[in-house]
Amino acid sequence: EALLQREEEQAAAVAAAQSESQLEAASAALLSGELELLKGRLQALAGDKATAEERAEASQARLLEQAEELEALRAQLLAEAARGASQEEEVARAAEGERRAAELQA
Repeated sequence: EALLQREEEQAAAVAAAQSESQLEAASAALLSGELELLKGRLQALAGDKATAEERAEASQARLLEQAEELEALRAQLLAEAARGASQEEEVARAAEGERRAAELQA
């Protein structure tokens, strides 16, 4: 009977060891799955970051283009203002010439 009890204890120990081994294997598989999930999330975040950087670069390029266009418009307006001032000076000189001619005729 002691031998039977010893065999039962050994069988129980083997079963417990097998259960523990199965539990460890299941835990390892679960951890492996979680690791793969985290890797996938990390790759997705890297993709999101790259997309955001590309968008930021495109926005910066558009802003630079707009700044160049505004600078060109500013230069054009300054040139037109200078031409307008020059024309006003010519009109003023012509008026002064007409005034002097009128004085000389009088």
